[in-house]
Amino acid sequence: MCPANEIALRDKDGREVGDNEEGILWVRGDSNTPLYWNRPDKSAETIREAGWIYTGDRFVRDSDGFHFFRGRADRSHQDLRPMGLSARSRALLAEHPQVRECAVFAAELPDRRMTLKAVVVMNDRAFDASDATKMLQDL
Repeated sequence: MCPANEIALRDKDGREVGDNEEGILWVRGDSNTPLYWNRPDKSAETIREAGWIYTGDRFVRDSDGFHFFRGRADRSHQDLRPMGLSARSRALLAEHPQVRECAVFAAELPDRRMTLKAVVVMNDRAFDASDATKMLQDL
């Protein structure tokens, strides 16, 4: 975070939340964008009054002022908690005896909903991608 930026945690109606309450991170500063190029819909969704940027990132602030990321809030109201879903998904994949390493991350679909995607490196270099995909999806 740039020292010149301000941050606030706010509820869905834009009211500030207190310590240990989950809210959406709003940011304001000289480096903020005034608009999205040729995307008035995105500008209206993201850029709020008085120069505040609605990030869509959910956080909790503790009583010492430390902020903890809790996931994303998006327009479809999906609850995608990276420390929950992706961590559990990654753990399932990583424990599989045929998986060497893996990563699980959130990805935006064409219709703006969010989903999880995985990248997996198998132990055996000679594997059938279709069979491996089905096997891992069935976990």
